[in-house]
Amino acid sequence: MDQINAMRGAMPLSQFIRQVIVEYLESKGYEVDRSLIYPPDRAGKGGPKPKRRATYPEPVIGSQMLNDVDPAVVAAAEVLVPAAIQAVKAMAPAQPGSKGAKPQVRASGRQKKKPSLG
Repeated sequence: MDQINAMRGAMPLSQFIRQVIVEYLESKGYEVDRSLIYPPDRAGKGGPKPKRRATYPEPVIGSQMLNDVDPAVVAAAEVLVPAAIQAVKAMAPAQPGSKGAKPQVRASGRQKKKPSLG
């Protein structure tokens, strides 16, 4: 490797390799353009890329958009949702201290006091 570095001197390694390839091809009898020794022009290859705008497909005729609401669905939801909530409440047992639980009543007819936290 030291001999290669001594032969190429201050020349960049990639340019040295291109030059060796061109000289080898010329020694085999091929005609090679000597400008291939130099690196390709990279002007205008870098920099910020142009921003792309998102494109969306046109909606199909007769299809529903995401925010469109069918009036029949709204009417069904107005009936079914409250009924479902009532059914869930009826199934859940009321626990003392929870919201919606009936206060416990003593035999004397007086309500029990809630325990204080402080």
